[in-house]
Amino acid sequence: MQVSDIMIDHFAVVQKSASLRQAALSMSEHDTDVLLVEQGMRVVGTLSWRDLALKGYGEGRDPDKDPVAMVMAQKIASCPLDSDLTTALRLMIDQGVDALVLGDPPETAIGLVTRARVLEELADPSKEPHGPTPPQVNRVRGNPI
Repeated sequence: MQVSDIMIDHFAVVQKSASLRQAALSMSEHDTDVLLVEQGMRVVGTLSWRDLALKGYGEGRDPDKDPVAMVMAQKIASCPLDSDLTTALRLMIDQGVDALVLGDPPETAIGLVTRARVLEELADPSKEPHGPTPPQVNRVRGNPI
């Protein structure tokens, strides 16, 4: 199975200048562990719940004043759409990230694959592929959140 079979093609996006609280609320609203971080319309990083917990809460950041830019992962890890799941998981482990951005170049993301989604699929390959994320989780591109 390839990452394109399980990629999330409707994903939430947060602006780099948004507050940590706004990002956490967006994660909750969209039921996601990872947000793509944009500056304007360009992807500049990712923000995971771990980033919020360890770098935000753990380092005593102010959730209402400190921006996402202070805790986001600035490295955009990516892989080709035809990569197999084991390769994608190894890449996430090696690069220390919770998600891979799918796109060429990655700054123009067309999809996202998370560590949790890959592990879930590898643990039970007999299940039907997930396909796209349910429609209630829409891409939030360009909204100043």
